[in-house]
Order: sequence, then structure tokens, then C-alpha cells
Amino acid sequence: MVRAPCAVAAMLAGCFSPRAQPGSPCANGSVCPEGLACSPATMTCERAAADAPIAIDVPPITLDACVAEICGDGIDQDCNGIDPPCPMNDQPSDAIDVTAGGPFNADLEFAGVDSAANGCGSDGGRDVFYKVSKSQAEIYYFDTFGSSFDTTIRVYPGMTCPALIANGSMACSNDACTTPQSQLAIRLPSGTSCIVVAQASASETTGTLVLHVTATGRDGTALPPAVAGTSTVNGNTCTSPSTANSSCQTASLTRGDEYYFTTCPATVRVDLDMCGPTWDSVTYVKNAGGTQLKCNDDSMMCSITDGPSYMRDGVVDGPALFWAGVSGWDTSDCGTYGMLVKFH
Repeated sequence: MVRAPCAVAAMLAGCFSPRAQPGSPCANGSVCPEGLACSPATMTCERAAADAPIAIDVPPITLDACVAEICGDGIDQDCNGIDPPCPMNDQPSDAIDVTAGGPFNADLEFAGVDSAANGCGSDGGRDVFYKVSKSQAEIYYFDTFGSSFDTTIRVYPGMTCPALIANGSMACSNDACTTPQSQLAIRLPSGTSCIVVAQASASETTGTLVLHVTATGRDGTALPPAVAGTSTVNGNTCTSPSTANSSCQTASLTRGDEYYFTTCPATVRVDLDMCGPTWDSVTYVKNAGGTQLKCNDDSMMCSITDGPSYMRDGVVDGPALFWAGVSGWDTSDCGTYGMLVKFH
């Protein structure tokens, strides 16, 4: 009997095949020889699907699981092939100065999680940092209308962003105006204050932020949000600071009080009823920067037509911050008051 050459060789020193053979194990990350692929069904090296009975129709097994991306660390955690750059204000030490106000945009999709929610939303939302630095107290307005995700705004008056602590005193806005966006007007003291804008929870997957900041240039007292309803504010203009008031009075620096309020994305009408006090008063409404929108002196709506005022239908378009004011007609006109504020 004539033996095949390989069979003869096998009797002597084993058989060598010039082509890699299937069947060798490929578990634990071992690499298959050229021409073979690791079969997930048998965890052995097999021929390509065209040559082998076992079709290989799934991607090769990887050792590292894909997880949420961390920007700018040189690692592709989410397995999409890129390591995205971080937002320029991703860290507390890199807070962007928004003291002058304006619109600001950022992408939070790959930002870090660097601050605690402290009850303003849920922990785990990605965040970015802003700051306001003032030499005296001032009312500021913030909103995130136009953003692509559920936002929160956390404001830490008088606290720098690197100094944030878990229990820092904070003002919060979350889900304003029955929307996923945020809106907040707040008195910021002299010094530096930190503003954190964050995703409301870790489940958010997008992060295009539109942040609006308005510096009013003045101090004041808050009214309730401008929703349909009525409220009363009380004061005494005889003890109020001198203010530059409205065009409805004879003097430019009569004593008065100003109250700020915010409006949702809608047109709102404001009435300021000062018919009760008998001293000569003026009522007015202004925008955030102090430009007069409407004023009234000596209203026919009051039983006494020479003195009391009643400003009706001051139109304000939101979302924004506005001022409602009361003052004397002349520098000698002042007194106690209960001003009825109506939104409709």
C-alpha cells in the first residue's frame, strides 16, 4: 500500500499543513490565524461564512463595554469613534463671566457632572458654569427657553463656582411656565456669584443650551410671577430712595418704589391700582433696562380724579423681566400705600 506523503510524515514527526486549520480556541481575546474568524457560537477559529457551515454575523466580541462619554480625556468611552472636546466652561474654575448679560450657547451632551443637584433636579445631570461679579447689589434675570433638553438653573449668590459645597445656599428654577425650561430673577449681592446650568437628570441625552442673561442695572423687590391673578404690595414712598421715575410726573427724582416680575413666553397685561391712597401718585411699568412702557397720573378710574393713579393695560411680552413702579407726582408727594397689582 502506498501511503500519502502526509501520512508518512505523521508517523515520523507529525504533519505540517501550509494552511491554517479551523477548530483552535479563540476565547479570552486570542487572535485567530489569517483566513479564520472567531465564531461566537463555538468560541473557536473557523473559516469565513462562505467556507464554513457556521455563519459569523455578529461583530467580534470586545473586552471593554461602551459607557457614557467623558469629554477631552483621550478615550472613546461610548464607542462612536471620537473623543469630543469639553465645553469651555465645563469646570467650576472655567466659569464664563456673564456680568454684562446677553445670550450664551453651550453643548452639554458630553459635559462632566461636577456639582450636586441639592434638590434642584436630580443628581447626575451634566453641567456648565457661569459667574456674575458686581460691586453692588443688582437684580439679574436668567432663562433657558430655546434649549433642547430639560434644564435646571442653580444660582449661588455671593459664592464663587470653585467654592461650591453640597449645602451651599442656592436659588433654583426647574420646569418654569409648565415647560422643561428654567426661568429665574434674583438679587445678586456685591462680589462674585456662581450660576450652574445643568441637565435636570442623568437620563438626558442631548444638551444644546440657550442661556439668556439680563443685567438690570438696579436693585428692587420681587413681585409674584406674572400669571393671571391679583396681589397687593405695601410701602411708604416717604422713606423710599430717590429714583428716576416716569414721564407722567413733573420731577425726575421723586421718591418711589420699584418691583420686578417675570413673565412666561406670552403677552401679559398689567394693571397698577393706586386709587386707595389720596396723595398724588404716579404708577408705571418698565422693561428690564428701565425704559418706560406705560404710566398714569390722575386716573378717571378712581373716585378722586386729582391725585390717585390707576395704570391700565400695560402690555409686556415675555419671557422677560419687567418693573412695576409707584412714585409721587412731585418731590413733595409721598405717603403710605397698598398698590393692587393685576395680571391678565
